[in-house]
Amino acid sequence: MLWAKIRLFLQRHWVPIAIAAGVVVAILIPAWYMSGMEESVRRYIVGINVASLPWGILQTLVFVGFLYLLQYGGGFAQFKKSKVDATQVHVRFADVIGLTEAKREAWEMVQLIKDRAALKRVGGKILHGMLMIGPPGCGKTMLAKAIA
Repeated sequence: MLWAKIRLFLQRHWVPIAIAAGVVVAILIPAWYMSGMEESVRRYIVGINVASLPWGILQTLVFVGFLYLLQYGGGFAQFKKSKVDATQVHVRFADVIGLTEAKREAWEMVQLIKDRAALKRVGGKILHGMLMIGPPGCGKTMLAKAIA
């Protein structure tokens, strides 16, 4: 019964116990290490640590600020997202030059999206997108605009 209570206590309060143990270790080990030093060396080490404390706090605040910005601000390159207006896209499949096979497959995909009954007749699932792979300058963006 006692072990069950102890285990339950540790399960509920393990974080404060771990923090307290870490603080005790962080204080006792340097104190034990510095007890064997000369007084002048000990004063020098304490002085350096006290002098560098504000810079350490500043570095920590900058680091936490950047983490907060990346986590909740959406990153550094976050721009206002807007939907594309279909009336502003003036590219048609006839405007896409080359890539006849890719153009044909993209046209078939557009037809399947437009006609859901044909998609179900073929036995396919609802399309969520199309992956276009190719070297730069082969017309992927132009084909994507034509699909849109």
